[in-house]
Amino acid sequence: MPLTLGAAGKEVSSGLSSGIDDIAWAGDQLLFTVAEAGRRVVSRVGPDGGEPTEVAVRARSPAATADGRTILLSSTDQNRPGLWKVTDGGRPEFVTSVSASWLGVTRDDRHV
Repeated sequence: MPLTLGAAGKEVSSGLSSGIDDIAWAGDQLLFTVAEAGRRVVSRVGPDGGEPTEVAVRARSPAATADGRTILLSSTDQNRPGLWKVTDGGRPEFVTSVSASWLGVTRDDRHV
């Protein structure tokens, strides 16, 4: 399944094995959630396309700050539930045990 960006519909990724559940912007990159091997995976792809880069496994509902440096995720791992964040491409860090289905970040990047 191709993933396209922009009004012109530029294809940035093709051949995804299954449907995309969630999408969000992280700076100039597109975040998306797909099912892989029975689990949800959040990945990202830039405007020039190429292979998607995995952000986190067992996660969904990505949201990001305007510059894309901090990505928030809702865990789908029953052993590690709650809200997690990934900063500057690092490893996911636990934020709170509160779960959320639809995450969003305010325009000033101060609140989720």
